[in-house]
Order: sequence, then structure tokens, then C-alpha cells
Amino acid sequence: MNKHWGETIRKLRQERDWSQALLARKSAITRSALVRYELGMVKKLNPELLVRFAIAFDMTPAQLSQEMYGKIPENLKALGITAYGETANIPIIGRVPCGQLDVREETSIGHLTVALKELRGISTEGLYILIADGESLAGDNIHDGYNLLFNVNNTEIINGKTYIVRYDGQVTAKHVYKEHDKVILRPSNPAYEDIVLPIKETMPVEIIGRVVKAVNSIDM
Repeated sequence: MNKHWGETIRKLRQERDWSQALLARKSAITRSALVRYELGMVKKLNPELLVRFAIAFDMTPAQLSQEMYGKIPENLKALGITAYGETANIPIIGRVPCGQLDVREETSIGHLTVALKELRGISTEGLYILIADGESLAGDNIHDGYNLLFNVNNTEIINGKTYIVRYDGQVTAKHVYKEHDKVILRPSNPAYEDIVLPIKETMPVEIIGRVVKAVNSIDM
């Protein structure tokens, strides 16, 4: 009988003389969840959790996968995890600001291959790219042509974070602030002005996703 993947996690933890609490903290999960994993109570290991454990053990996802299964499962190969390196192919869906935006991979104009080590702590589920068009975020060292990685699953407004938003038929990337009677879209370049949108019966903006990373393609 093949060993459950949780047994491998326990073995690697014990080899390092780590407590469950320590590994849970390093992997950004709860101790109770780790107990369930090590006891084999969760049948399938999802790719995001694999990456978290790999980072905690200072291994690559491919190395940890080989340790667990003796091979790299097909669902991980599809994410770009191979014995030769680990990458994610993230859909590029246009430029921002732009017109109507349809956030689906089918509208992709290409993909950017990013090493998973560059995405530590960032889930690839729901991750897309828009290319920055302009210098309104230059204060964040985000310049024209940079790739903005954003997650469509992160739409809750946290004041000051950068979001891809749609308003009045156009899409832009700005720092967003929500107050009781208005939404402020704020550039980080002082040459650009705030966009202030009053809140009436409905929200004046649609939050498409939160920007989680900006990448200069020249550096890739």
C-alpha cells in the first residue's frame, strides 16, 4: 500500500525535530489542520498546500512531490511543476487602463511564465495579468509596460491596497480607499489626481481583483 502524503510530511517534520506548531506556522496553516494531514484524514493534497510545505521545508515543489509520490502527478505537471523547475503560466488578458474587460483565460493574449519561487505566498488560482499602460503608479515603482499580477478572488477592499477596478465604462489600476460616502481611486504618482466617486444607492466601482505583485518583464 502506498503511504499517504501526510506520512511524508510527518517524517520530514520529525527529521528536522520540529513541533507540529512550528511547521504549521512555517506553512501558514493551523496546527489542527496539520494534525489531520499527518493522520491521513485529507485524501488529496492541493497544489497550493504543496507549495507551502515545500517552502517550509526549503525544498522545491518538485522535490517534495518526488518525496511523497516518487513522481510528479499530472495535476502538478499541468501547473508547470516539473523535475526541471517549477513555473506557473499566468494568462495576460490585456492592458490597463483599457475598455471593457472580460476576466477569463479565453480572452488571453498570451501567458507569462513565472517561477513559483517568485510567487511565494501567492495563490495561482484566479491569478491574471494586465500590462500597465501609463505612469500613474510610478510612486510604487510600477511603470509603463510592467506586468500587474492580480487575483480575481481578492475583491474585498482593504484601504490603501492596489486594485484593478472598473468604473464609468473604463478599467484602471489604483490604490482604493472606501469611506462612508465615497470611494477614492488614488495614484501614487503626484502628477495624477485622485478620482473621487460618491457612493449613492450602489457602489460606483466594480472591484475586479487585487494587485498582488508587479513584475518588470525585463527582469524575468
